Formats: sequence, C-alpha cells, structure tokens
Amino acid sequence: MKQVVFCVIVLASILAVAYCLPQGAAKKPAAKDVPQDQGIPGQEYFHQYKCYLKGVLEHLTILVDGKLSVANTKKLLAQKYEKEPDKLKKANLMVDECSKKVTGTPDPCETAYLLLKCFQIKNDEYGLEE
Repeated sequence: MKQVVFCVIVLASILAVAYCLPQGAAKKPAAKDVPQDQGIPGQEYFHQYKCYLKGVLEHLTILVDGKLSVANTKKLLAQKYEKEPDKLKKANLMVDECSKKVTGTPDPCETAYLLLKCFQIKNDEYGLEE
C-alpha cells in the first residue's frame, strides 16, 4: 500500500511536468526549465488540476491544512527507501528544502502544485528517481 502511495506521488509529479511541457518539445526538459503557467492551452482548467494534486497530497497526508507535513512525508519516504539509506538522506533533504521554499501560499491548490514542482526539481538534482 505504501509503495502505491509513493507511486501516486511520483505519477502526480510526472504528470505535472508533462502537462507543462511546451508544445513540440522533442524531449523532456529539466524540471527547472518547465514554464509555470505561461501559455498553457486550457488555462482555465489548470487550477482544477492543481486542486486535484492537492486532493492526492491530502489523501496521503503529505499536505495537512494546506501545508506540507514534513513528518508525514518523511515517514512515507522512510518506508520507500528503507533499504537505501543514501537515497533516504537525499529524499529527506529534498523535503526540508522544499518545506522552506514553498511557504506563505494562501491557496492550498497552488501550494500542492509548487511542492510537487519543487520535489521534481530536487529529484532531478539528487537523482532519486528516473
């Protein structure tokens, strides 16, 4: 069950990046190069997509009261990387960095989106998942 939960997080993160890819892109750009909300067809649905991500993160208790639950997230990561202590250390660092970076957002849907975007960028930096 916990692996399914983590897979949902990874899938949501991948979908967030895929949805933001510029049209005609030949290859997946680095997460830091993905435009945030610029020129996306169906812009009116983008906020609904962010709210879907919020629902997923709330269900997983990663997002609690519109904020990242560092303790719950690290607990899930500890289960995912229980046999890979080096990756767990990097994953925990990713959570700490993203918890500091994504703050003060009054819209929990936006918070969820920004957290997943941060996780994707840090994932690319640390090489946690391909």
